[in-house]
Amino acid sequence: MIDIENQRIRYGAAFPIDRVSSYTLPQLEQALVGARSWWQWRDNIRNRYNNPTEMFLDELFNNW
Repeated sequence: MIDIENQRIRYGAAFPIDRVSSYTLPQLEQALVGARSWWQWRDNIRNRYNNPTEMFLDELFNNW
């Protein structure tokens, strides 16, 4: 989520499709505040920050 590399393309099918990029570590940490589940963390990321790749958050979270 912080890098611009899609691990699936680089390393193959055993890795997640990761088209989410350019979030900062502080953003991801702050999005944890108040999150009581995996899905709430995802929603906090989407709702608190503008990012051109946020449309792929569901896809990435569903990989895990």
